Amino acid sequence: MKRIVIDKSERYHRVVSHPMEELLPSRRRAEKRLGSVIDLSVMESDMALPSRSDGAAAPADDVIRETIAKRLLETRSLRLDPRREILLCDDVESSLEDLALAFIDPSDVVLIPDPALPLYRRVCVLAGGWPIPVPLSDRNDGAPEWERVEPEATRRAKMLWFASPHLPTGKIASHASIERLVERARRDNVLVVQDARLASTCRSDLSAPGLLDHPHGRGVGVEAHELAPWHGGGERPGFLIGNREVIEAVRTLGRLRRRPGVPGRPRLQDAFALSAEDTAFAKKTFARRMDTALGGLRELDWAVQEPDAGFALWVRVPTRFHSLRFSAMLLRAGIAVVPGIAFGEFGHDSVLLSLTTTEENIREGFDRLRKKFPGRWGVRSWR
Repeated sequence: MKRIVIDKSERYHRVVSHPMEELLPSRRRAEKRLGSVIDLSVMESDMALPSRSDGAAAPADDVIRETIAKRLLETRSLRLDPRREILLCDDVESSLEDLALAFIDPSDVVLIPDPALPLYRRVCVLAGGWPIPVPLSDRNDGAPEWERVEPEATRRAKMLWFASPHLPTGKIASHASIERLVERARRDNVLVVQDARLASTCRSDLSAPGLLDHPHGRGVGVEAHELAPWHGGGERPGFLIGNREVIEAVRTLGRLRRRPGVPGRPRLQDAFALSAEDTAFAKKTFARRMDTALGGLRELDWAVQEPDAGFALWVRVPTRFHSLRFSAMLLRAGIAVVPGIAFGEFGHDSVLLSLTTTEENIREGFDRLRKKFPGRWGVRSWR
């Protein structure tokens, strides 16, 4: 019997292709030769979210929303309607997919920061939109460099994404940068989506301004937050806040797409009930890992700055290297990192070191570098 040929869609190929696939042969060779690879490429925290064990009844959604509204009033002076301006999310990424499907039509232009999480491009493509990369400045706040984007693209844009705190760089947007975004959105009628999921991971001496801190921010978009960004192991519970029309549309579409037969919202409730002690322990753990990694890089004369937020390091590679080639070279020493090109075309000159492993593994990783490439460090000498 003749077999039919079923061609996958162009959308499928645009979504599933990933630069990390090119590194798989190098990784397999390293694992075979060394027995193990120090993995600094895992983007999800290795700290599991604790389950509630006090036997108390799970809080109702209304209680969680009202508590979030109270916290935001105390910490940011934001007055939000808990029912109309706060949306609880079992998984924030799924809700961002709902948002894209609710507002992006085929061929709509969507402005996406570059470098940035692949999520933004993926949800845009799945919704049929056309993502346009917006390069980010090397300045402290990583502001978009609009002059490097075709004016026609910015005029036609339907949606604009930005992340603050930003992943992969760990930078925080300034109030001035957010003000310019809001002015542009109001002028060009653009929906703004801020990924603020790392907001609670800022260094103790810093805080991240949000879209809704601007007087007109609520009129142009929403912020996405996580309840337990330090913890991994599954879905990412959190909430959206902001524009009422957007919140209602995402709620409606999410209700249609929600899996039937799932009792309650156990992971969201666990994240909401996370104790201050658990959060403090996670922060201290990642702070020690950050200190270990920064110390190791500086010993190798590798110029690097501590990020404003998050649990990863965005590191510039030597000038004559591309991020993929440099990542493959590090695999020869048994260290896996994320090549910057995985976050977009403008990330080609950097790599990301994710600190979702133990301090011992981080130390061993730098020991391997010294042994594998003696005399070639510091990295500045490679430029």
